[in-house]
Amino acid sequence: DACGGRDAGVRLELESTLDEIVEVDRPKLHGSSDAVLRECLEDGVWAIELSGAFKDEWRRWVVELPAA
Repeated sequence: DACGGRDAGVRLELESTLDEIVEVDRPKLHGSSDAVLRECLEDGVWAIELSGAFKDEWRRWVVELPAA
């Protein structure tokens, strides 16, 4: 919500090691081509602090949010 683009869908791929995000692929937007939105989303993912519930030494994640 902080980035805007509320009606756009997004696909994010990232990697984590234990409680740290170590790689974020460029977000793929559905319904928007706004470069500022894409950069805001990527920056937001980097700012996420993972909890101790993340226990895999390495894992690749795919997060898909559909367009509204």
